[in-house]
Amino acid sequence: MAWLRDRLSADPTVLYVDEPRRSEAAGNPAGMPPVAGPFGLWRRSLEATFPGARIKSALEALRELRWVKSPAEIEALRDNAQATVAALRAAAARIAPGVRQREVEASVVAACLEAGTQGPSFWPWAMSGPNAHVDRLVRAFFTYEHLDRTMEAGEVVRVDIGCANHGYGADVGRTLPVSGRFDERQAEVWELLTGGYLAGLAAMRAEVSVQAVRAASCARIRELLPSLRSDAARQAARSLDVDSAWHLHGVGIESGEKALAVLRAGTVLAYEPGVPAGPDAFYLEDMILVTDSGHEVLSSGLPYSAAGIAELMRQR
Repeated sequence: MAWLRDRLSADPTVLYVDEPRRSEAAGNPAGMPPVAGPFGLWRRSLEATFPGARIKSALEALRELRWVKSPAEIEALRDNAQATVAALRAAAARIAPGVRQREVEASVVAACLEAGTQGPSFWPWAMSGPNAHVDRLVRAFFTYEHLDRTMEAGEVVRVDIGCANHGYGADVGRTLPVSGRFDERQAEVWELLTGGYLAGLAAMRAEVSVQAVRAASCARIRELLPSLRSDAARQAARSLDVDSAWHLHGVGIESGEKALAVLRAGTVLAYEPGVPAGPDAFYLEDMILVTDSGHEVLSSGLPYSAAGIAELMRQR
């Protein structure tokens, strides 16, 4: 503190502060100072303590630093990714008709701990049936029950999870069938989604833009469109032929960090497209390390094909 006071008195300069990922709740009625929100309270404390300093956001600089990971960070994230793969397999073993979502979520928490991590990096999502749709599942953050419900035969489940350790997070997922295998319509939509996904993965390497990755996925969807048989798959193809369907974000200290425009060697990201299809909603996600020559899937060991998903579910 004394050093900082001396530095600012000799050369009034800028103090850079981080910002929250989402707007904080200040916890106060209008006209009163905030009583909650650590980022906002920290800034107000700095302003009061060092009135001569200019306080600016360090967010953009921090995003640049977080976008490229050091070798030690990469190893931490690789370890977290593999722990999360084990947790997803535990979730698959628990999914069945008549089981509550909360029971599946508990199996994820237990598996993260059994893998030697500190626990989940965010409360796991095991969102079944109508809860798997994006416009509904985000409500889980704001409900006491976390949208808990009993899973039913014929539904699919969005398993979106991460294990935290070494001060870093993780974010991995798959869509799993409650009955153990996708029906014919579900399988066609799933294979369509994974086809576009794998095309995006193939485009990933250092100095490639995020836009180019999304474009590769969209191009593959257009190639597959003529071969689709069901109305559900054709509708899904139209929904997937847009950039917004192919969500991508960084993974690091936070499980979801801001993506920059261009991939760099050492970037660790999560690619997580999703698409609704009638009563179902499909999604998949891996943690991926970008290299000079291509990419490495850190969350390796999880299936992509409908047959592979069925095999995973048979291990219950």
